[in-house]
Amino acid sequence: MTGKLLPLACAAPLLALGGCWSAYYDAYTFFARGNFAPKETLAALEIPDMPSPGSESDRADMAAVLDWQERRTPAHCGAANAQARAGYKVFFGDISPLPPGPATDELLEKVKDDTWLAMGLLKSRYNRPRPYSRDKAVRPCLRRLGGLAYPSGHAALARTYALILSDIAPRRRAEFLARADEAALLRVIGGVHHPSDIAAGKALADALYDEFLASADFRKALSAIRPSAARPQGQ
Repeated sequence: MTGKLLPLACAAPLLALGGCWSAYYDAYTFFARGNFAPKETLAALEIPDMPSPGSESDRADMAAVLDWQERRTPAHCGAANAQARAGYKVFFGDISPLPPGPATDELLEKVKDDTWLAMGLLKSRYNRPRPYSRDKAVRPCLRRLGGLAYPSGHAALARTYALILSDIAPRRRAEFLARADEAALLRVIGGVHHPSDIAAGKALADALYDEFLASADFRKALSAIRPSAARPQGQ
């Protein structure tokens, strides 16, 4: 990361221009700070290498995006747009076992901040354009907001939340992970991510959660909400 500030040419009205986004992520990660893991640790997290442009795996990535474009339905696009703004309530609000309140909100917000920071650091490293910026045949049914593709922030955040919920309610682990997988796949269906972006986002979540579990602050925050979260409804 270079730590440079966002150039004037990349100010808000122009952020949709792909060439500005690397500088945007550099600026964001320069100011951001880790909550449950230091920035240096987040910057060093390992994910699979991005497919080389033009390689067989890269071509397969693009083919998968175009295949979903042909098969998707209005319902698929509606679901993708409903989750366009990543967040805990968007992903898990209807099945959440977590107790409402400030302690839960603070934990989830800190987790989101750390996930976004790690994602931003990696996006700057790989600098992969989104599918529609690489191939005019890609017609996303989500808004073209610009940005970078590798790894997927939606996939990383949804899976990180799912891992937290799996710790809270382990018997429902398969349900939570399936919901996270669905949120991630919708980004491919919507035309804004390649499948390998999704795989990288999931790998980031796994590595990130290991760091969270090593944090005494995270374990304390999780323990504070665990008793009421584990209690059956109505008791």
